[in-house]
Amino acid sequence: MPHPSDVMPAKTGIQPSRQANRPSNGDAGGGPLDARVRGHDTGGVVRHQSTANEEVKFFRRIRRSRVDILHAAPLEARLQNAYGTLMFGKTHSTKTADVEKKWLLIDAEGLVVGRLATIVAMRLRGKHKPSFTPHIDDGDNVIVVNAEKVVFTGKKRDHKVYHHYTGYIGGIKERSAKSILEGKFPERVVEKAVERMLPRGPLARKQLGNLRVYKGPDHPHAAQSPIVLDVAKLNPKNSRSA
Repeated sequence: MPHPSDVMPAKTGIQPSRQANRPSNGDAGGGPLDARVRGHDTGGVVRHQSTANEEVKFFRRIRRSRVDILHAAPLEARLQNAYGTLMFGKTHSTKTADVEKKWLLIDAEGLVVGRLATIVAMRLRGKHKPSFTPHIDDGDNVIVVNAEKVVFTGKKRDHKVYHHYTGYIGGIKERSAKSILEGKFPERVVEKAVERMLPRGPLARKQLGNLRVYKGPDHPHAAQSPIVLDVAKLNPKNSRSA
């Protein structure tokens, strides 16, 4: 009479017990990782119990990580179906032919010079647009009127000094902000503030050419139908009383 071991085929692999199949408190079962953790992905190779425990810890660390490598592709597919386009790993680069420039009108009366210059510089560079491209001139055209009515905080109107050099030996000159605002060209205060907030280079000089600063409330760009931008309403700190 043959022995039972000669009739029944030999079992390959480690059969996981019921206790091993139960998910732990920190690991909810049901995903593709559970099948690999439980030992069904052994491929018929008998492994040591310590090796199996190490693999269980490894896959649990992956499951608790912020990005699940096994579920990244299905997540990307769901987002693409929901929103149409997907920006994972893609950088938008605006072409010169796709640039759309607007014309903005800003009344500088009662506005702080520094805060006004930051907003104008941002608009000139185009950093307020989602399609901002650093090497493309995709900013807007900005018109600033009433440049002589800007405000300095503190005692800067009397103490702030602008220097320029004539080119001759000892030819350095200085003028206060008050003398410039009360002089013939008060718009130079706003122009210089915006210029110093733009990066140096040919592109910044081109973007600075899109800025038009005028003394008084009038400007010659009515044909462009500029959109009025109320800087004072953007932040209460943007405006001060003289």
